[in-house]
Amino acid sequence: MDRHTLRRVRLCLWTVTAAIMCLTVVYLNVLSEGKTRVVKRSLLELDLTEGTASPDGKGGEVLFFNRVPKSGSEMLVLLISWLQSRNGFRHYRLPGGRAGNDRRLSTQRQEEVVSTINEIKSASTVPTSFDRHIYFTNFSSYGYQNPIYINLIRDPVDKMISRFYYADLKKRKEAQQFEECVAAGAPECRFINGHLYDLAIPYFCGHEANCSQLNNRDALERAKSNVEKYFKVVGVLENLNETLSVLERSLPRYFRGVQELYFNELQKMKYNKNKNNPRKMKESTRRKLESSLKLEYDFYYFVKKRLLNQRRWKN
Repeated sequence: MDRHTLRRVRLCLWTVTAAIMCLTVVYLNVLSEGKTRVVKRSLLELDLTEGTASPDGKGGEVLFFNRVPKSGSEMLVLLISWLQSRNGFRHYRLPGGRAGNDRRLSTQRQEEVVSTINEIKSASTVPTSFDRHIYFTNFSSYGYQNPIYINLIRDPVDKMISRFYYADLKKRKEAQQFEECVAAGAPECRFINGHLYDLAIPYFCGHEANCSQLNNRDALERAKSNVEKYFKVVGVLENLNETLSVLERSLPRYFRGVQELYFNELQKMKYNKNKNNPRKMKESTRRKLESSLKLEYDFYYFVKKRLLNQRRWKN
């Protein structure tokens, strides 16, 4: 091979190599663009919780009730369902979340929920609301606007009692008293620090494992921070009057007329009343449980104080 031929071969090889490198760079850029997440501020941060449209111009507002179980959530969902025609919005009940192991989701399943909500929102010409038992999900992690979050909690021990008797009716043939279950040290009535439980805090903290760990201080602080940042209203079942008042005044687009509806319609139905009337628990047993659920109570009183402050501000 003469010198000129060798030079042409080298030039050809260099050209092919350069082309491959360019194609590789283009491919990597496209791939990275597909994975880029644009962090968007929540509607609450933008103070657009009562505007006519979201910043991207698609659909209207989005309300998300990521329901804490056994805390009056079915009652509130019923009220929301009744109010949608009166107030001109559309409510959707998302599938899933009925079982305790279907509330803490993988990243992929979180993204599926977020995408579903945004697809419905984009196709809607009116404000939309959704509900599901699911731990707090940060929509901006997946490139979407966070919705207006709301929730409802209750006294942690009373919540455990309600859950126990609900499971008792579904699974057990013979009725058992919650206090007997606690005394026997049964798994469903025993709370151990560091173990994972489906309590209230994960619904405000998130899907990470430590969010479900009992009495995890980091989980508590993150839950409090998320409440302030993303949740317009977190109600308290023991303060239902204040809860309905704050909902109606803070989010009239969705909750205008909710107090009248509750007192004139729902209360007459004696909705969701427990007819089993379990025996009153000994004070010593309650104190033992309250001690085991120490940070759950810290969060409960934090939310209660915030709610009562909102009520005073609104008045």
